[in-house]
Amino acid sequence: MLRNPGGLALHGGGLNAEAGLYLSLVETEGTVWLEGAAVGRALNLDGARLRAPGGVALKGDRLAVDGALLAREGMSAEGEISLTDASVTGPAHFKGATLDNPGGSALSANGITVGKVLNLCEGFSARGPDPADVRADRQPPVLRRRHAAGAGRQGAHLPPAGGAGAGDADGRAGARRGRPAARPHRGAAGRRRGVAGRAVHGRPVVRGAGAHAAGRRAAGLAAPGP
Repeated sequence: MLRNPGGLALHGGGLNAEAGLYLSLVETEGTVWLEGAAVGRALNLDGARLRAPGGVALKGDRLAVDGALLAREGMSAEGEISLTDASVTGPAHFKGATLDNPGGSALSANGITVGKVLNLCEGFSARGPDPADVRADRQPPVLRRRHAAGAGRQGAHLPPAGGAGAGDADGRAGARRGRPAARPHRGAAGRRRGVAGRAVHGRPVVRGAGAHAAGRRAAGLAAPGP
């Protein structure tokens, strides 16, 4: 057991662990500090018990894991788990984990990037003072795997891809993210109206036999002879 109540139980800030960091079944009292650490293969916290009541149990801001983040099999934390701007190339599993921080956020994951799946189900629980105990309010988690695209779009509050009305929905979503909405496809009728409104050398161009005479009158030309 690593004990330092009110301080750092483990200081690994800036750590470079290419072969992985294995803290399964560890018990700590105090903060596990992994801010800015770089971990290869896996960060394994399966079954770990992290205690820092009223404080930060795990400080993993800007943590980079080139592999999997595993916090399963009864892993528990008293205090905040902070993974702000963390990056995980593989999956992040919190299956069966229990996070408890009545004085603040149970899990802060603002700006986290997960390469495969972010698993917060199958027995996962979190308790804090707000209705939203699991917070990702600055940026939504990013899921990069193609097979997880549907779940990722729903988690990021984006409309489903494809289907009727998808263009309008994507346009509105783009506008919410600060990008101009996509211009809808006008089709053949829209192209004809657009051509009719243009001018060549100051003369409006009107296409179609029925509009030929009207076009010549608008351009100030005499009507053609019979």
